[in-house]
Amino acid sequence: VQHSRLSGIITLLGLGAEVNVADNDGNTPLHKATTPGVLQGLLVFGANTHHVNNKDETALHIIATSSLRDKDQMLYILHSIGAPRCKTRLATCTGGCAPNGPFNGKPPDQVQVMSRSRINFDEIMESAMEAATLNNYQGVGFVNQNSLRGGRVLCLDGGGLRGLILIQLLLAIQEAAGGRPVLEMFDWIAGTSTGGILALALSLGKTARYAQGLYFRIKDLVFVGNRPYSEKPLEEVLKKELGEKTLMSDIKGVK
Repeated sequence: VQHSRLSGIITLLGLGAEVNVADNDGNTPLHKATTPGVLQGLLVFGANTHHVNNKDETALHIIATSSLRDKDQMLYILHSIGAPRCKTRLATCTGGCAPNGPFNGKPPDQVQVMSRSRINFDEIMESAMEAATLNNYQGVGFVNQNSLRGGRVLCLDGGGLRGLILIQLLLAIQEAAGGRPVLEMFDWIAGTSTGGILALALSLGKTARYAQGLYFRIKDLVFVGNRPYSEKPLEEVLKKELGEKTLMSDIKGVK
């Protein structure tokens, strides 16, 4: 994090590294973020914006009082997701972090659009899934499960990037439900393509956060070299993560 090596950060978090671990001074990786990319990467994996270090400083306070080149954009990112301002005004507080401060940061001048020359995660994920298939031919309000007629169905679309967005939505639903596991909220779970991977992972008791890491691991292990991508690496990853001999009958509690 200190060297802003985003690819290494994503790899470690995808393998299950704890995003909110604190050092001897109480600083988490979020406190040490110095670029918008690293900041966003940590937030995607659940970095806690409320955490304070031994000096009662949040990541927002540290960024607001820094001289970072992209400070205004980083403040905009944090404020846009509801990161809290300092509870009490510290001696070093600025308008970007003070309790009643007027400054919420500055958005980027223009949206950064992915170049077509770069790898499109959506396309390569679908490519590998197609190869494998051919080769192997309540809002926030929840009601009591016993009061329902029929069943509650969770349908998950396919696509690499869409899958990651789905996971973020599931994490938000889970948080809104007081931490209740996604698996307990539905009677049926269905998925298409990469959404099917997510559906299987959830059905086997994996958490949404675990599934998020799995998606990134698939990206790193499967999409190597030139297209068309071999389905073999994907098969090996799924065997390892979901079980080589797992049957649909092994799934209990949800259909």
